Amino acid sequence: MSPKPSSSPSADRTAHIAVVEDDRDLRELTVEFLQDQGYAVWGFESAEALYRHLATHPVDVVVLDIGLPGEDGLSVARHLRSLPHMRIIILSARVSEADRRAGLLAGAERYLIKPIILEELAFSVEAELARAAVGRARPAETAVMAPVSELWLLDKHSWGITAPGGASMVLSAREFAFLSCLMAACTKTIGQDTVVANVYPGKVPSRHERMDVLLSRLRKKCVDRLGLVLPVKTVYQVGYVFTAAAQLG
Repeated sequence: MSPKPSSSPSADRTAHIAVVEDDRDLRELTVEFLQDQGYAVWGFESAEALYRHLATHPVDVVVLDIGLPGEDGLSVARHLRSLPHMRIIILSARVSEADRRAGLLAGAERYLIKPIILEELAFSVEAELARAAVGRARPAETAVMAPVSELWLLDKHSWGITAPGGASMVLSAREFAFLSCLMAACTKTIGQDTVVANVYPGKVPSRHERMDVLLSRLRKKCVDRLGLVLPVKTVYQVGYVFTAAAQLG
């Protein structure tokens, strides 16, 4: 479905949205609503159709159903989270806390519940585009543009991390080494070997495999204790990037 002109002059016309939903009526309703907000929007009924589109077209936000034919939405989210600056919003009829946690751990920034509230979806898309814009800002600009309430704060004395909203937790030595390496880079991708060497110095067997396990556990720990998804993207065969505004102190 081709984008149509916006009725909202304030909308970000450069933003590209993909809606992945196998229910045709709901997909068309969502696509039409987001187009009316001024976005360029495409609808897809399956993961395979989305992947074909991504091969040739940029996408900023993916609105993703879980119960898709073929590859399910959680698998799609795990694949897409390796793409820097792409935001994932899950829209699902699965309402349990376990389902929500699974969606966030898979890589979604937000987990919305069906039946859809279109205004809530519009707010979520706008908020994620704003967060992505902060992540793309130059380091000097990020520190000025992002208010303290939106920063992830890392305390080098207590090894504690504080999320936007004020929730905090204490990190292990290796978790702290990992996050301090990424957060100091101010949204720049850090090479995999550099990060691994920082977290596992010396001749430690299976360092890359241990790094994968550490990151998986840290993501789960962040969701469980902070109620937020850790804004770390894995860039496949390249490295890692902390995608949100951050400050070390």
